[in-house]
Amino acid sequence: GLLRLDEVSLGKLLKKRAYRGAKLDDGLLTATLNVQKASQQALLAGLELELTDATLSSSKPDDEFTEVSLEQLMGHFQLDYADKQWQLQGKQVQIKMAGEEWPTTFFDIKQETNGELSGKASFIRLSDITSLALLMNDMPAVLVNTKPAGDLQNVSFAYSEQSGLDKLAMKASGVSFLPWQDYPGANDLSFSIDKDKNKGTLELDSRATAIYADTWLPDSVLFDSIKGKIRWHKQGNDWAVSTDALQVWNDDLNILLSGEVEQIKGVTDTDLTLTLQDIAANKWRQ
Repeated sequence: GLLRLDEVSLGKLLKKRAYRGAKLDDGLLTATLNVQKASQQALLAGLELELTDATLSSSKPDDEFTEVSLEQLMGHFQLDYADKQWQLQGKQVQIKMAGEEWPTTFFDIKQETNGELSGKASFIRLSDITSLALLMNDMPAVLVNTKPAGDLQNVSFAYSEQSGLDKLAMKASGVSFLPWQDYPGANDLSFSIDKDKNKGTLELDSRATAIYADTWLPDSVLFDSIKGKIRWHKQGNDWAVSTDALQVWNDDLNILLSGEVEQIKGVTDTDLTLTLQDIAANKWRQ
């Protein structure tokens, strides 16, 4: 069937109904929905969407994030469902939130009959996702407390209940998060990661990065640069982590780390070279 909507006021239509604590108070919706049902277990739905001037709020009392402005959401979305597997795609997606536009993006998420979930997206702005999630109830504690921000590009992943996160690849820039429990916080981290099952590479390329580690240090520490590669692999109970010229420096120190740590048959072997230069020791006393 085919359904067309032209500048429908969602505030009046939804009457502030909440979904997991989040409410859509205002917004104008223009959309074309085309649904084709091939069988009792097969469905194909396409949606051309334009949502403008939307305001989302939370039903939670006294919440820190009480309102989110979504100026624009446009794109073509398609859902393909058949026999306990599905695929959701978004193409030419344009988003503007809190006065800032995303680059035109796409995403593709699918779940196989065995439960494996995989997906990819060209761009994700973490601060906007966090703002929306904080409006909702029962969000993960790590998300609520760390409030991550920053931009992710060329994201891809694969996840299954049996083996967890099998694959993860992305480029991240300007990533920030608050300290929580014993975990430190950080400002302006930039890196790329490529994880494939039991091996992976993390490439750091951060500048003017601040680390907040209240458990370890009374004040935040600013690093002019954190740069280098870290590689790892694991097979059974054996593992190895290596780095080639990992450099951390600021006005007080300059650290260069190279080498490998590995564990084979329960025996750990360390072959690391640590070079320290220009350390202002008086500023690092406990």
